[in-house]
Amino acid sequence: MQSNRLTSAPAALADAALGMLWRAKALRLLSSRRPIVLMYHAIAPGSGDYFGPEVFERHVRFLKSRFRFISPQEYGRARRGTEDIEVLLTFDDGFLNNALYVAPILKRHQVPAIFFISTRHCGGVRPLWFAYLSAFSRWFPEMEIALDGTTYNLSPRLRKQSMRRLEGYLLSLRPHPQAMYDKIERGLPSMETFTPRKHSNDHYAGMTWDHIREIAQDPLFEIGSHTVDHPFLTQCDDAEMEIQVKANREELEHVTGKQIRSIAYPSGDYDIKVTEKCRELGIDRRYAVDLRSGAVEGSPDLSSIPRVGVYKPSLSIVGFKVQWGSFLRRTPLKFG
Repeated sequence: MQSNRLTSAPAALADAALGMLWRAKALRLLSSRRPIVLMYHAIAPGSGDYFGPEVFERHVRFLKSRFRFISPQEYGRARRGTEDIEVLLTFDDGFLNNALYVAPILKRHQVPAIFFISTRHCGGVRPLWFAYLSAFSRWFPEMEIALDGTTYNLSPRLRKQSMRRLEGYLLSLRPHPQAMYDKIERGLPSMETFTPRKHSNDHYAGMTWDHIREIAQDPLFEIGSHTVDHPFLTQCDDAEMEIQVKANREELEHVTGKQIRSIAYPSGDYDIKVTEKCRELGIDRRYAVDLRSGAVEGSPDLSSIPRVGVYKPSLSIVGFKVQWGSFLRRTPLKFG
């Protein structure tokens, strides 16, 4: 869980020091000539896994004042060294909060973006697996739960550790992801029984089909594929991997009436087989998290478009990531 502001003196000093590493306009001569693609996820009011709409709007104003927003179609153009660094915004998963809070902010500031949507949780009550686990960790009131002969201690002291164990077990089930979803739906309590409705709608629900149509019709925005169930694609068998990509794409095309030509790999997980399947299906713009995440089988797909994730409210961190994103996404170091 992340705070909406930096409160400690050391954090404020670190934030100020960080600003010195990107604020000077002359530094853009050293930055990538290609656009920097930023990746956001859920953005909703109240406390949660990410920050809220007010903070996000500050990000938009800040980025707009110092850099240049571009549309997906403009990606690939190499800027001159003296020109402003170009930024493309992307939003993963297709949460309802993206339609309720993010899209209106972007329209107000006339900022283009891509929304990559997993269709499992759209127009219904079936949560994505990681949204379910997030809600379970935060809201399930009992101090333990048993699943398949294992008891998980959910006391405050051990809850985080136990949730990691439970997640690891669910992800180990095969076939992936169907066995995991079956276990969640048949072996664990329904999310509606322990999560407040308002919080569930704001933080865990997927977009409605009407929201997806509305976003797709706006010339500022593009809809992209993000698979049906948000699995780890490299853990799916070949048939399931194709279904995850193809069925998601076909459903989105049916709803929007537009051709889907881009995909963001869920969790940044991909390999050569995944990229080849996407090519076969005619998806010619493939967005990764970085250029290292695909080295599961063979080399990563160097034609994929790398992205830099934004997880904290600090404007200095956002500025630093835009200035030096081309280097950050190639390094094993984790930063903000």
